[in-house]
Amino acid sequence: MNQNKDKIIIIIRHGEKISDDYTDLNERGKARAQCLPILFSESGLKYIPTKLYANQRSEESTRAYDTIAPLSKILNLEIEEFKKRDAENFAKNILIHDKHDVILISSSRKAIPKITKVLGHQIEVLFHEFDKYYIFKNGKFFCEGNQSDYIGKYIDEMEKQK
Repeated sequence: MNQNKDKIIIIIRHGEKISDDYTDLNERGKARAQCLPILFSESGLKYIPTKLYANQRSEESTRAYDTIAPLSKILNLEIEEFKKRDAENFAKNILIHDKHDVILISSSRKAIPKITKVLGHQIEVLFHEFDKYYIFKNGKFFCEGNQSDYIGKYIDEMEKQK
């Protein structure tokens, strides 16, 4: 639990897909999902999520949900889903008013900028960027970083084991 009682919102992009024809997580995306708990451990960001959000699962993709599912099990938290095409309304009407102290959102490349814009910081997520995270603290942009700084070596090790 976040001990300083600041409201923290962490946004990550879902893991990589197999191909345009198969939108499930590829091996690297699965490895990223399995290693994600390390990002929130003592060796990582040190913020432990108390609320999880992901894009709503659909026939088109389940990757945002699948990326944080292993973390959900470890933390014993349910994942609340929102429609990615409605990301701006989600941020305005739900996220801003959520009372949890550490919120993690797993979303798509196109939805993340809509969410961050509502939070007051415009970003662009590049097509090949899957490992960045964005942190907002008490309603203001705080920082961004790379998950690979914390979990990159574990992802690489898991990929080699397959």
